[in-house]
This record gives sequence, structure tokens and C-alpha cells, in this order.
Amino acid sequence: MNKFSGCVDVPLSEIGMHEAMISSEKIRNIKIDVAFTSHLIRAQSTMSIMLADQKNTGIFLHEDHRDRIRYQVSQLNGEIPVHNTATLNERYYGLLQGMKKHEAAKKYGKEKVLEWRRGWNTRPPKGESLKDVYRRVVPYYHSHILPHVKKNHNILIVAHGNTLRAIIKYMENISDNDIARLELAPAQPFIYKHSKTGLKRTVGDLNFDRPIYWQMPSKNSQ
Repeated sequence: MNKFSGCVDVPLSEIGMHEAMISSEKIRNIKIDVAFTSHLIRAQSTMSIMLADQKNTGIFLHEDHRDRIRYQVSQLNGEIPVHNTATLNERYYGLLQGMKKHEAAKKYGKEKVLEWRRGWNTRPPKGESLKDVYRRVVPYYHSHILPHVKKNHNILIVAHGNTLRAIIKYMENISDNDIARLELAPAQPFIYKHSKTGLKRTVGDLNFDRPIYWQMPSKNSQ
């Protein structure tokens, strides 16, 4: 759609479905024990496609209504607990949400929009910066995801570009400047192996080739 969807609950596109199937093929031989995703339907649909490829069923455990959920998940029957939380929702783009990207560039200027999209500490009007996303995601990672890692569970996280960038930034200690240049390739899962020394990425290459236009000198200044 080429729009700022952000935390608006838009459905998974046909391209997104295809990418989910490609991703599922790349983790087919990994038995998933527990999964985490956001409240947004596009992430949940992706999760369902990936688990179905392993002949598993995702049982979505909505954390906001935990007191109402009484269900015994049976992994013997291919049921995988999927923890569903708004904490992993995509970044809130504020006044940009629902706006086409070329319209935003025309209204605010291309360089300013790119800075809002790719920067670390720059918020779009009434929205979140990547730093804001990091501050809400990393504590959840520590309290809910890391305990499963330490139990040697195989964990699947299906979220969104900015929430995944925040988690990867933390796990790989990527600098504030470099995170702006990190490009996450479509349908390319990242796989980390846990050991006594921490987490080590075994599948997926970090790509820092994304240009940062707002940091480049303009032709007029040369």
C-alpha cells in the first residue's frame, strides 16, 4: 500500500503471505516450543502460516485477558502457545499513520520524513521514535522471552520492522548511529543460538548498506 501503517491493524497482504511461506520453509526443521507476536492481525497471520507449515496450530494467549484464558496447550497435538502482546506492536507513527509516503514527503519534505523513518531518536509528529520502541520492547524481552531462552526453548518471534530492529539492536549491541542503516530483508529469518556466553546469530546477515539521505551533504552545499 506504500502507506504508514504503523500500529493500525491492517491485514496481511498477498505479498506478505508469500513472504511468510518463504520464511516458514527456512525454519521448517526447527521444532518451535513457544512463540511471541503482536496484537496486529498481519503479524498473527504470518505466525499462523509459519506454524501451519510445521503442521502446528498456534494457540493465541492474549496477555491483556490472561485471567479469562483457561486452556491447556497440548504440544503433543501440535499446539504451540503464542503469547500475544501490544508491546510488540509496530511503531506508532502519529500524524503520519494512514498517509501515503509520497504525500508525507510532499508535506514535510523528503529528508525530514526519512529522518523520522530511519533515525534513532527523532519522533514523527505525535508519534514514537525507534528509541521509544526500544524502551518498551526490551523490558518485555527480559521479562517474558529471555526466561524461555534460558530454558533452551526454541522461540519464534513474529513482529514488525521497528520492534524487530529494536530487539536486534539490543541483542547485538548495535550503536545508535548504525541502527539507522540496518536493512531487514523480506522473508529472511534471523536465527540465534543460546549458550553460556549469550546469544550468537547463526542464520541471517546484518545489512548496513541502507543509505541515510538526511546525513548526506546536498549538492547545493558542495
